Amino acid sequence: MILVIDGKNKLGFLNDKIPQPTDDSPLFESWNRNNKLLLSWIQRSVNPTITESILYVTTAIGAWSELREQFSQGDSFRIADLQEAIFNLKQGTMSVSQYYSKQRALWLSCHLLACVCKSWLSCRWYTTRLNLVQPVPVVQPVPVMKPV
Repeated sequence: MILVIDGKNKLGFLNDKIPQPTDDSPLFESWNRNNKLLLSWIQRSVNPTITESILYVTTAIGAWSELREQFSQGDSFRIADLQEAIFNLKQGTMSVSQYYSKQRALWLSCHLLACVCKSWLSCRWYTTRLNLVQPVPVVQPVPVMKPV
């Protein structure tokens, strides 16, 4: 969701870089229109049962904060699943490029779990969890003997 919102140049509404102007400000109408657009995107992007918890929130940042509060407890199970997948990954019959691509996708999935909020402690919590995974060994080139 962040990717789309940032792509539409609306992330400032969620991280408070574009604060709500006063009602008499000439910027209010534009801000209000964008806020309603974002709020509807957020409400349509989540499960209907989750939407009920943010249905009466009037600002996009308010809905975003409410969702973050509800769901930012961490995803220890997902992190554990990724750790297991990384450590159990074997090349087997895969080519080197297939193996590397699979390995890279797993590592990138770990980075997607990183915290994007302002709170340093929350980010530190996520980083600590991700660093529990030992670094993947670097693939060293295999020396090839040239025929004489």
